[in-house]
Amino acid sequence: MFDRYILKFPDDIYGYYYKGSAQAGIDTSMTMGIAFPSYLKAVEVGEAYPDKSRITPLIKGSYRFLVIFAANVLKNKEQALSFNAKALMLDSTDTEFKGFKESITKITNPSKTYTNAKGEKVTIEADGSITTVGKDGSTTVITKTGKITIVKNGITTIIENGKMTVIDKDGKVTSMNPPGSLK
Repeated sequence: MFDRYILKFPDDIYGYYYKGSAQAGIDTSMTMGIAFPSYLKAVEVGEAYPDKSRITPLIKGSYRFLVIFAANVLKNKEQALSFNAKALMLDSTDTEFKGFKESITKITNPSKTYTNAKGEKVTIEADGSITTVGKDGSTTVITKTGKITIVKNGITTIIENGKMTVIDKDGKVTSMNPPGSLK
């Protein structure tokens, strides 16, 4: 339903926002990250509006999800603070985003960060997960359980237990099982 709306009105925030809301309702623990691309696109489209007065709640709602996802799932403090700063630019009096900033800033990173030979920022977290931020802006997270999440150009790829799930820029989910599996 939202995909049809988005096709007809690609420069309208409503399709992306409500698609993200529906996806967030499906993935309530955010483990699949299926709403991330939709909310990211909602912010991109919403920020391009010349008059944001009527859509500010939608942009802020999108940023709310992005901040929480970046901080809690991606464990990317810098990205979470960046999304939060953009939300505060919309409404500097928003107490929720002020609280987010305070909480995220307090997050201690007992992690180790270095730059590898390719010039990518690599962070090894205390929990054993590894996050790599490429020069191209891509983010790869590998958890100690072996789950791999790659976000590049708005496309999220998740590899877990031999199954690959791709979420495109429009939030369309494609799942692939390994050859020969009975799933």
